[in-house]
Amino acid sequence: MIVEFTNALVLKDGVAVYPWKRGVPNLTYFLVYLLLMNIATFIEMGHDKGQAKKGGRRVPEKRLFILAALGGGIGGWLGMRVWRHKTKHTSFVIGMPLLVALNSLCVIMIAIYM
Repeated sequence: MIVEFTNALVLKDGVAVYPWKRGVPNLTYFLVYLLLMNIATFIEMGHDKGQAKKGGRRVPEKRLFILAALGGGIGGWLGMRVWRHKTKHTSFVIGMPLLVALNSLCVIMIAIYM
């Protein structure tokens, strides 16, 4: 049996799917969107941590979760780790990894069907 290594994202019905070879502009825009959402969520986490230290006006938790749900899950999770922020809140400790998983599932589904 010969094993062939491929750079396909997934095999769909035994056929390799290369989402980056078809619909490239759409996929590029989508990846840029995800990058910007993750950067924005990461920055918001850092801003909220800074405000917490200074006793200033905080970023609502709802906004952090919305940003993470809209594609910034990895940025939110990294923000928690880098800034050591919201690490004792059960909703964040459980919620952010779940949103990362949801974001990942959505990215895979969009890449397949785009």
